[in-house]
Order: sequence, then structure tokens, then C-alpha cells
Amino acid sequence: MIYGDPFIFSIQFDVVREWTDSSCFWVNGLFSLFVGGERLLDVVDVVELKTAVNFYAKMEFENMEEGDSAISAKELFASAHRYFFKGESAILEGVQDLTCTFLGDAGLFIYFQKTEHADRLVWSKDFGNLVHEALLPRGAVGSVIEGIEEL
Repeated sequence: MIYGDPFIFSIQFDVVREWTDSSCFWVNGLFSLFVGGERLLDVVDVVELKTAVNFYAKMEFENMEEGDSAISAKELFASAHRYFFKGESAILEGVQDLTCTFLGDAGLFIYFQKTEHADRLVWSKDFGNLVHEALLPRGAVGSVIEGIEEL
């Protein structure tokens, strides 16, 4: 199932029955994340979907503060990565980690920043050496993720 519009922002979870034992608690399948019409991780791999889906289903966007849109994409990525993966104690306003376990294991780290005028995504596949950025309509990311229900 695809949540959202792949030409703006979407998350796709699909169960692959051949990868899932019906007597097992775990549900295996495919996972994709799309931004601006591009799949961010071009790999087919077995993903345990309960872990991935529930990571997003439990996120909250409603009471997030707005962040400073003047910070560069590289600075935003570096700060968020230090906080979420290296235990730095300070986090920028309005920032949330969108890196589920599967993405991190595949080397893709993606962060969201709520700003006054847009939803801002920054991501990297090489730990911040090359940082990509997308500005999306305000509320686009939260509305997609808030529509995801736990498995």
C-alpha cells in the first residue's frame, strides 16, 4: 500500500506472502520511500514490516515547533545525525528522524524539519558527505505519516 503521493512524498509497504510464514508473528515485505517522484533507496530487500510500519505509525507531528529554515541542509543533517545516532544532547527545533531501521541498515538517513512555509527533508546515503534536500508543501509529510496505522 502506498501512503501519500509519490510525486510529492510517500511511503510504500507491501507484504510479500512468499517471504512471510503465516504461523509467525513477523510480516515480511517491501518498503519504499519516495520524494519528488524519486525512490530514495533503489534496493529490493526483505523488510520486517511490523517494525517499519509501527516506527512511522507512532510518530506525532501535531505539536512540533517550527524550525529555523535558514540553516543549511548540510548543517541540519549533521546536527540531526549527531543527535539521533551519536547521542548529542541538543536538537534543532522542529526536527524529527524519519530513518526506520531498514533505511539506516541500508545506509540512508533522512530527517524532517517543520518550517514556517514548508516541510523540509534532508537525507544522505553516505553519512552526510553528500546531502540532498527537498522542500514540500507544509503539512505534506505529517499528513502522510499520520495516516499510517500500526500492523
